[in-house]
Amino acid sequence: MLICEGRNRLLFVSHHAEDAPHCITHRLSFVPAASGYDYLQEHLR
Repeated sequence: MLICEGRNRLLFVSHHAEDAPHCITHRLSFVPAASGYDYLQEHLR
C-alpha cells in the first residue's frame, strides 16, 4: 500500500477495526465520560 511506504499521515475512520490497513500504528477510541466523551489512545506497533 502506498500509505505504508512514506511519511504520510492517514486518518482512517471506521466502526470496524478489522477494516484498518495493516500499517496503522495508533488507535484512538472515544469512550463515554461524565463530561461527555474522553478518548483512549493505543499504540498498536
